[in-house]
Amino acid sequence: MKRIQCFVFFIVFFPVSFSLRAQEDSVNAFYDDESGLFGLVNLNTDEEIIPPKYSNINFFSEGLALVTLNDQYGFIDSKGVEVIPLNKYYYVSDFNDGMALVQEMDKDGGGGKYGYIDKTGSLVVPFTYDLADVFQNGLADVYLETPADTGWGKINTKGVRIVECKYASSVNFSKGYAVVFQNNVYGIIDSLGNTILKPVYTFAEDFSGGLAVVSMGEKFGFMDKTGKEVVPLIYEDAYSFTEGLAPVKKDGKWGFIDNTGAVRIPFVYDAADQFSEGLAAVSTGITDELGDYLGSWGFIDKSGNVIIPLEYDGPGYFQDGKCEVMKDGYFIVINRQGVMLESEAESNDPDY
Repeated sequence: MKRIQCFVFFIVFFPVSFSLRAQEDSVNAFYDDESGLFGLVNLNTDEEIIPPKYSNINFFSEGLALVTLNDQYGFIDSKGVEVIPLNKYYYVSDFNDGMALVQEMDKDGGGGKYGYIDKTGSLVVPFTYDLADVFQNGLADVYLETPADTGWGKINTKGVRIVECKYASSVNFSKGYAVVFQNNVYGIIDSLGNTILKPVYTFAEDFSGGLAVVSMGEKFGFMDKTGKEVVPLIYEDAYSFTEGLAPVKKDGKWGFIDNTGAVRIPFVYDAADQFSEGLAAVSTGITDELGDYLGSWGFIDKSGNVIIPLEYDGPGYFQDGKCEVMKDGYFIVINRQGVMLESEAESNDPDY
C-alpha cells in the first residue's frame, strides 16, 4: 500500500480545501493510492490511527474533522472515532462556535433548506432557511424568502432569531451595532435587533473606528452608533476610518479628517486611500476622456509628510512592514522606507 500525504480540493457548493490541518502536530491524513481513500496516521510513530476508509478528510476544527464517503458526511476526532456518524446531506461545513451548517438533500438529489447540528449530531436548528452562513461570535447570518419574511437576519446558537429576516444584505455587528439595508435605504440596529436609526440614508458602510460613512444623494459624511451625524454630509466622497483618519474629497481634491471632523491633512491630492501601518497611499494625476485615472502614487504619514515618493502606478496597503505596488507594469514589494524587497520582473525574467 502506497501512502501519500497530500492536499485535496473537493468542490461542493463552493471550493473547499479538504486537507487535514492537524489538531495536534502528530496527526495527519494520508491518501492510499490503491483504494483511493483517506486514513489517519500518527506522524511520530507512523502508526495508522484509522485505515483508508473516507473519500475525503477535512481540516480539524474545534476538535473534529469533517469526513465524507459515498456522498455522506460525518465527523471524527483525532483518535479516529466517528463522533458523528455518516449521514446524507447536500452540504456540511466545519464546526464554528460548536455548530456546523448543514444543507438537506431534496428528493431530486439537489440542495434543500439549511439548518445547524451540534457536536452530538443533533439538529439544533431545523432545516428552515433558504441561505445561511457559519456561526461567528455566537451568531449566524440566515436568509428566508416567504410571504411573511423575506431577507437576511441573525440567529444565536440556540436557533433563536435575534434579528428578524427582513434586511436586503447580511448584518455585520461592530461592538453591538450594525448598519442595515432595507427598502433601498440604510439605518442602524443594535445587537438585540432594536432599531436605533430608521433607514434613511441612500448609502452607508459598516462601522469602522466607531463611525460609518453615510450619504444622501451626492454628499458624504459620518454617523456614530446612535445615528448622530458626527461629520456633516459636506464631502464629495469618503472612505471609512482606519488608524484614526479617513480620506475625504472636497472641491475635487482629497485630504484626511479625524473622527471629530477636523482636517488633519489638507486637500491637495487627486486620489487617496486609507492608512495602514501608519502610511496612506496618495496620488496626483488626471482623469482621461474614458474616465480612467492616470496618476503616480506614493505614501504619506499621519502628519502629511511624503515618506515614499509618488512614483508608482497604483496604491497598496502595508502588512507586516511590506506593501505590494505596481511600477513600470510590474508588481514589486517595498518596505516602509520604499526600498524594493521583491520584484515580479526579477522572479519571472532571468535577464531582468
